[in-house]
Amino acid sequence: MNYIAQLSALRVSKDKQFDTGKWVTNEEGEFLRGLCIEHKVKRWVECGTANGGSTLWGLLGTLKITDSPEILTWDILDRPKVWDIEYFKPLKRHINYHIADFSSVEFHQSDKRTAVFLDGNHSKEQVTKDWIAVRTSLKQGDIIIWHDLIMKGVKTTYKKANEWHQAAHQEIRSRRGIGVTYIE
Repeated sequence: MNYIAQLSALRVSKDKQFDTGKWVTNEEGEFLRGLCIEHKVKRWVECGTANGGSTLWGLLGTLKITDSPEILTWDILDRPKVWDIEYFKPLKRHINYHIADFSSVEFHQSDKRTAVFLDGNHSKEQVTKDWIAVRTSLKQGDIIIWHDLIMKGVKTTYKKANEWHQAAHQEIRSRRGIGVTYIE
C-alpha cells in the first residue's frame, strides 16, 4: 500500500478535518518521516495529535527502521483521526493514542531511539510544561522536534531547551517552522 501517496492526497481533500495542509504540511511530513529514518527512530512520542497526520508521518518513518515501532500520542481533544479512514486502518494497531494533557504524563527513558514531536498549545507556559515533562527521559541520540517555531512561545522554549540540553539544533524553514534539538 502506498500510504505516503494517500497521506499526501489528503492535502487536497474536500474533507477539511483531514486536510493535512491545515496542520502539518506534506513537506513537513516528509521531513519528519526522513528524520525518523535518518536517526533510526523506533519510538515516536507526540504532544498535540490534532487530526493525526504528523503521527502517521512519524509512524511511516519508524516503520522503515522496525516492524514494531512504539507510537505514543496525546491530545486534549477527541477529534477525528486520519488513521480512522479505511485506507489507513491497518496502521492504527501501531498507535497508542491518549486523550489527556501531555504535560501531566510521567515519562521514563526508553532503550529505543526516540523522537518527541511537540505541537500542543503554543503558549510559552504550556510549551515549557510539555518540554519539562519529557526532558529528563531523553538520552543521547534522541531528538525533540518543535512544530510551529514561528510562534513566540515555541521559539522561546526551543532556545531555552537547546541551552539546557547543550544540544546541537537546527531550524527548518517551512510554512510554520520546525526546530530540531539533537540530544548529545
